[in-house]
Amino acid sequence: MALEGLIALAIYFAFFLMSIVAHEYAHGWMALQLGDPTALKAGRLSWNPIRHIDPVWTIVIPLIAFISHMPLIGGAKPVPINPFLFKNPRIGDRYVSIAGVATNLLIAIALSMVLRTGLIPKESVLFVILGMTTFVNLLLCLFNLIPVPPLDGSHLLASVLPEPLATKYQSVGFGGIILILLLMRVSAFRSIYSLVLLFMWRHVLMLDVNVLEEIMKGYDDIMKMVK
Repeated sequence: MALEGLIALAIYFAFFLMSIVAHEYAHGWMALQLGDPTALKAGRLSWNPIRHIDPVWTIVIPLIAFISHMPLIGGAKPVPINPFLFKNPRIGDRYVSIAGVATNLLIAIALSMVLRTGLIPKESVLFVILGMTTFVNLLLCLFNLIPVPPLDGSHLLASVLPEPLATKYQSVGFGGIILILLLMRVSAFRSIYSLVLLFMWRHVLMLDVNVLEEIMKGYDDIMKMVK
């Protein structure tokens, strides 16, 4: 049973890894379309996950989530972007940011369509893995839209702020630590985040909340196998 659980978790982590790689690849691809080949020249416009691994966001944060029995969350090493190579740096930066979150949303939508076909039994491990991957991609989309530097939401907000204010805003080193504290400690923040997440699950992915509960239960069962 432990071996089955480990295999299921390994497959789930592989799906998670490709989801965060797709996010960064989308950034680099959009930048290239807008005239910035920096990611391409750095060898980061690649589907090879090894080139995108960040010790903290790709390994430590997901490991903490795993130990805490939470859905995997984290990220890959940001692809290098030089917005000054864009025809319009502020608009280009906006499109690059949108590309990442849109990619995770599209993955979630595509997987939700597979789940809704009914071809995969709800009690199967495959349904749980695909369901958790769907949920995690929705999490990644919303997570990255939070307007805290250096997440994509901060770039989107900066692109509409007056330029002097945008520069000061993006130079503030909030980083991931404060973001995690917000998510873990501020109950009002978590409540709003959860409401938005459930709204997207029901009205964008068109999946019932009961399905999410079944997926979470299946995930807990997989975690118990590993113990």
